[in-house]
Amino acid sequence: MEKLTERQKDILQVIKKLIAENGYPPTVREIGKEANLASPATIHFHINKLAEKGYIAKGSKNRTIKLLVPNEYIDKENDIIEVAFIDSNNTKKIVEEIDLPKKYFTLPINLVNDTATTFVLKTNNQNMAKSGILDDDILIVEKSNTFINNDIVVALMPDDKITVRILTRENGFICLSNDSDKPIIVKNITILGKVIGLYRKF
Repeated sequence: MEKLTERQKDILQVIKKLIAENGYPPTVREIGKEANLASPATIHFHINKLAEKGYIAKGSKNRTIKLLVPNEYIDKENDIIEVAFIDSNNTKKIVEEIDLPKKYFTLPINLVNDTATTFVLKTNNQNMAKSGILDDDILIVEKSNTFINNDIVVALMPDDKITVRILTRENGFICLSNDSDKPIIVKNITILGKVIGLYRKF
């Protein structure tokens, strides 16, 4: 699928939320009210772009929008939701895959704080056993801009590899450590999110 602009992502999320809340597609006016957009022409433009890029299908009448992608706001059964699934062995275009998932993973909704900012990551060779993280665990990760010392985070390295490590800050530097590898000490690094839980199949 073609990548969405930030505004198109917002409109898609509004459509998903209104469908989940009401049980039927919203009108252009309802989308505009929820998205704080007053111009019907602007809303129609974004809807047409979502249709062109394959995220929705639309008819000629009101309330004929159909989602062509999963709706994470709908409790499908027993409060279950779908979030983006990322394999740490395959990190090509990782940021895009978090926002525009190719694969999904089903979780109980009570394990997730915010479905729109959560993804799961399958771990491999992360050397985090002392923190309770083993190979092939499915980590539940929440995108965030706020971290405190000893948060377990998912970081994106300059070579596009993913690492799961414990974050600490000292004297303006970020230190990322695990059980056995040399700590990574940097001024800045891309943090994809913090680990809030894990799913393990025995």
